[in-house]
Amino acid sequence: NDSLLPSSQAFHLYHLIKEGINNALRHSKGKVIFIVFESDKGWKVQIKDNGIGFENSGYQNDSVRGGDGLRNMKARCLEAGWDISWTKREEWGTVVTIASTTN
Repeated sequence: NDSLLPSSQAFHLYHLIKEGINNALRHSKGKVIFIVFESDKGWKVQIKDNGIGFENSGYQNDSVRGGDGLRNMKARCLEAGWDISWTKREEWGTVVTIASTTN
């Protein structure tokens, strides 16, 4: 299903995806980045890389550690009313998931 976002939310989503891609390019040492869009009742965007992942799992919930980019991503999602999480994949890489809270 297509989701039409207000311009302010589209602006935030664009910058969130851009930051997720920049982080993967700068830090993952990976060769592949996948961007997956899913939409049903709500929507979600996942940015996946095949890099080295991250050292700790403190990138979720309210205890975002890391640089300003991760804190800015969390703040954008909070302002837009969305969820965001960072997950280290067992086999390789990192997945950033940005999801609407509408079900």
